[in-house]
Amino acid sequence: MVEIGTRIRIIKMVGEPYYQGKVGIVELIDGIGQLHGTWGGCAIVPDKDEFEILRNLRTNFIRKPIGDEITPKHEFIIVKTIIISNQELMRVINEPMDEYEFILENKHLMYVEDNIWHVLAVTSKNSEFVLLIESEGFGYCRYASIIYKKILE
Repeated sequence: MVEIGTRIRIIKMVGEPYYQGKVGIVELIDGIGQLHGTWGGCAIVPDKDEFEILRNLRTNFIRKPIGDEITPKHEFIIVKTIIISNQELMRVINEPMDEYEFILENKHLMYVEDNIWHVLAVTSKNSEFVLLIESEGFGYCRYASIIYKKILE
């Protein structure tokens, strides 16, 4: 579903070959469902024009990184997946040093052996990402990383 703020790439716009391949963000959906955005002056007509929705990609940028800090290097195994509410997931992400019952209950499952991290995967039904946690026997996120669910498929 397209909504304001959605990033799209135009594949084919009827009568407007110049717009092919342009990428933009939907700024307005008018009363007849046409999409207006940052790609230029022409509106996209969803029933006639072809376009694809692009995911907004995110990563962490490290200031003045040292060599391997920016390269994923930890091999991991998900030992258990825990589904929580979206609200609770955001709380864990925003307050990772708080103690959580689900981490305490599963702390025996998380460890690092032979450079392979055994982690919990915590997510919600509607989330696009998974929070990976290794607690080193504690009840909080001692180590954490976020990856997109699509990567795990």
